[in-house]
Amino acid sequence: MLTYEKQEEWKIITGFMQSPIDIKTASCKKMRLSGKNQIHLNYNQQIEAVEEFFYNHIFHSLGQAEIWSRKYDLVQYHFHAPSEHAIDGKKFDLEGHFVHTGKNGQLAVIGVFFTIGKENQAFEEVLLKMEGKSTFEVKHIMDFFPENKQYYHYLGSLTTPPLTESVEWFIFKETKEISLHQLKRFEKIHNCNCRNLQPEHARLILDVTE
Repeated sequence: MLTYEKQEEWKIITGFMQSPIDIKTASCKKMRLSGKNQIHLNYNQQIEAVEEFFYNHIFHSLGQAEIWSRKYDLVQYHFHAPSEHAIDGKKFDLEGHFVHTGKNGQLAVIGVFFTIGKENQAFEEVLLKMEGKSTFEVKHIMDFFPENKQYYHYLGSLTTPPLTESVEWFIFKETKEISLHQLKRFEKIHNCNCRNLQPEHARLILDVTE
């Protein structure tokens, strides 16, 4: 049985574009945020289904994202604690992954970091579902996302088996907050469900900023 404690047993097809990585900001290529590379989100409040998969709760939902003027469908989202990606060696308390597919089957994942602060309404709603105390409606889904849509972009992989590569990653730079109580409740359900950092292998990482 595959576990986070024995990640060396996970089968990797190639291994040169694996995620997560430590994003070193000094070596990123700067790109100016413009109309062509903005991210626009339009997600539904209704969750279609919830399942448990590989030490996580997967929330299947509907909605669309427009990324680099391309349309993607939101298919699911889930969370990891602590964060899987790091910025200049720093990890965060929680990381959300919002997984999308394009018309050609291309995978695009939007990543959001969370730090300890005030309670997050959207995260509270998914926690209640994890704890079996709520229905499928998420009334505050946009509370997962920062107002500032500047981001880092690179080509990587899924972070759970089958570790599929050629995944486009878009990691928001601005963080959101959750409460310490919310984090502890998540860790009680899914304790340390994060993959180890992977080699960068000289990949191009874009710093898309205003």
